[in-house]
Amino acid sequence: MYAATYFPNATSVEDAQPLAVNAGQELFGIDFALVTVETVSISGTVVGTTGETLDQKLVNFHRPDTFAPTQTVPVSPDGQFYIPGLVPGDYELRVIDPERRCVLRTGSTLRSRTVDASEFFLQQYDDVRSIINSMVLTELSDDQMSTPSEAGLNSLVWYLWHVSRWNDIATRVVGEKSEQVLDEHWLRRMNVARRDCGTGMTPDECAAFNSQVDPAGVRAYWDAVGEQVQQVGRSVPSDEWDHAVEDTRLSDVLADGVIGSERARWLESFFA
Repeated sequence: MYAATYFPNATSVEDAQPLAVNAGQELFGIDFALVTVETVSISGTVVGTTGETLDQKLVNFHRPDTFAPTQTVPVSPDGQFYIPGLVPGDYELRVIDPERRCVLRTGSTLRSRTVDASEFFLQQYDDVRSIINSMVLTELSDDQMSTPSEAGLNSLVWYLWHVSRWNDIATRVVGEKSEQVLDEHWLRRMNVARRDCGTGMTPDECAAFNSQVDPAGVRAYWDAVGEQVQQVGRSVPSDEWDHAVEDTRLSDVLADGVIGSERARWLESFFA
């Protein structure tokens, strides 16, 4: 079986060799072959804290040391699961259930513990941020971030700002007493006058954004919003994650500059 292979013929991110590519540059001769490995399998039984068999669950697994996508297999009626064809390595396993979530971690001993909704969300959120930081923010310069790959497309710094704005807005929606990170200080630091999330911007507006935005400021805003999301995620009681958000709070959020133009007016129905 072929393993996930990184240049030049490495099977882990730590052993991979980064390639620096400047805007408009072309690299040639970057050839490497996929590495073949003998596969292994993981099998086991999903049980509860008192030893009862848990069926109708899903086992979610991935390798934390790679960017390979997370995969899922079902648990059989007798609580058994079987994962064939795996590349040797350390795997993180999560048993997912609508009512209860357990996390199983591989190692010398297989351990289990209960994870509440807040911790489960923060684990997933941290995983996504880690991938973005490692694959995008660490490797690209500010010029590369603010230059679209071709005319008519948004730049990476625009996407980072857009995602950060939605993260910031979401903390206001979820956190009962939370305020957005964005204020006059951050507007000046990013050199951005807009308080909306960028939905509905025209190509000309995006081009103007790319020419004036400070990528370093957007990176810092991304970090600040990430800390805010983690704080809010930890502050919300686990039994409130499935509660509907109050209409008055949604109205307050929409009135706080989320809608930047009539082209983004459809966001009102999105929050309804």
